Amino acid sequence: MGRDRHPDGVRVDPATPADLETYAEASRQIGRMQAPLLHRQDKVDSRLFVMAFDGTGNDMDAQPRENWTNVALIYEQARELQKTNPTIGTGYVAGPGTQDHKIPALIDGITGRTFESRVEAGYDQFIGQAKKWLADNPSADISLAAVGFSRGAEQAAAFTRLVHERGIQNPDGAKYERNAAGEITGVIYTRPPLVAPGVVKQAAVLLDPVGTGEPMKHDRRTPPSVLGGLQLSALHEQRDQFKSTEALEPGLSRDGRFLQVWVAGAHSNIGGSYKANGLSDRSFNLIADYLNSVVDPPVFTKRAESMDPALNVIHRSYEHQWVYTQRGYRDGVRDVVERLAPAAVCRPEPRACLEREPTDERLAATVEWRAVRTTPNPQIETPLPEAALTPPAITGQAPPLRSPKEEVDALFERIASSAENRDAAGMRKASQEYLRLESGRDWLQSGREHNATVAAERAAELAPQPQPALAPAPETPEVANPVMRR
Repeated sequence: MGRDRHPDGVRVDPATPADLETYAEASRQIGRMQAPLLHRQDKVDSRLFVMAFDGTGNDMDAQPRENWTNVALIYEQARELQKTNPTIGTGYVAGPGTQDHKIPALIDGITGRTFESRVEAGYDQFIGQAKKWLADNPSADISLAAVGFSRGAEQAAAFTRLVHERGIQNPDGAKYERNAAGEITGVIYTRPPLVAPGVVKQAAVLLDPVGTGEPMKHDRRTPPSVLGGLQLSALHEQRDQFKSTEALEPGLSRDGRFLQVWVAGAHSNIGGSYKANGLSDRSFNLIADYLNSVVDPPVFTKRAESMDPALNVIHRSYEHQWVYTQRGYRDGVRDVVERLAPAAVCRPEPRACLEREPTDERLAATVEWRAVRTTPNPQIETPLPEAALTPPAITGQAPPLRSPKEEVDALFERIASSAENRDAAGMRKASQEYLRLESGRDWLQSGREHNATVAAERAAELAPQPQPALAPAPETPEVANPVMRR
C-alpha cells in the first residue's frame, strides 16, 4: 500500500461538476475582457518580452517536468518560440526556497527573504535582451508580459513596477552588489536609460498571488503602464499562511481591462506542480487565452483537458506540512490580503495602498484594444479500461447481485478510501470501474456534451453577426435640374 500512496503526498477530494463549472464561468468572464495588443508579428519594430517568476519551492531546472508549474510551462513555450522568432524574448526566475543548500532554502521558503533580489534578477534579464534589440533596431518598440505564481506573482507585480519606475536601464557599466550566494543586493546604473520610465507597455498574469513574509514589505501595486491584467485565485486553499492577495480588484473592471476570478482548487491546483493536474491544466488554458490576445498571431498552445476523476481533484494542501493552520478557513471562505504596499508608501492617502494604480490613459491610447478570444480547449478522451471489454470468466457460483445505486455507492467508497490512504493506483482503478457503469458513462458523456455546448457557444460568439438587410431606398423623383440648397 505504501508504494501506492498518492503521488502528490496529500489526500485529495474529487472535483464536483460545480467545481469544474467555475472554470467554464471563468472562461466566459475572460471572454468579456478587453486586451491590449502588445505585439504584432507583422510590425517590424514590435518586440515582446515574457518574464516568468516561479512560485515558492519551484525550479523548472531542478524538478521533473511533471512537477512544473504553469509559469514554467508558459516560459517553456515562449523560449521555444524565441529560438526561431527573434521578436520574442524570455526570462525566468526560480521561486524562493530553491537554493542548493538546505538551510538557506528553508529560511527563504518560510520568509521569502530573496524577494527583492529575484525581482532584480528578472529586471537584469529584461534589460539585457532589450539592449540587444535596441542595438539591432534603435526603433524597436518593446512591450512586456509578466507572469507569476504564488510569491512569484507578487514578484511579477513588483517587477512591473520596477520597469515603470526605471524604464529600460543600460546594463553597460552597471555596478552590481551581490552577496555570498551571488544574489543581487544593489545596483547603480552609470549611463542614461535606453528607454525612459513609464513608457514600456505591460500586461500581468498573476496565479494565486501570496505575499507571506518579505513581499509584504514592498510595493506590489501594478503601475500605470500595466494596461491589462488577469488574476486567478484559488477557492479551496485553506492554509492561514497562504492568504490570497487581491492584486487586482475582484471581478471585471469597469473598462474590461482587468479581471480577478476565483476558480475551484487549492493553491497549486491553480499554479500547477501536482501530478494530478486536471485543474491546473484548466487554469493554464485560461491564461493562455488571455496571453494569446495580447499577441498577434497567437503563440501559446493549450493543454488537453481530461475528464478522468483521478486527475480532477482538489488537494488538501494543508497536509503538506504539520505547521500549517486553518483557523481563517473555519467559515469556509478563504482569507484575503488587500494591502499591496507598506503604509509609509501611500501617505497621505492610506487607501492608495489597497488598490492598483490607475492606468495611464495616454499610454493606453497608443495600443490597439480587442476582445479576448476564448478558444475551445482540447480534450483527452477517457477510454474504458481493457477489462471492460472482456466478459468476466464463468465460475461455479455467481456473485451476489447489487443494485446500480449500491454499485455506485461501493465504488465511490473505494475512491474515497483510496484517496484517504493516498492509494493512487486504487483510486484510478475504482474511477475506471465507475466509468464502466451506465451511470459513469452517462457522467462522462454529460461532461463531453457540456464541453461541446461551451465550444459551440464560444464559436457562436466569435462568428461574425449577420447584418440586417437594408430597406430598399425610395425611388427618387425625376427632376429636370439639380436642386441647389443655400
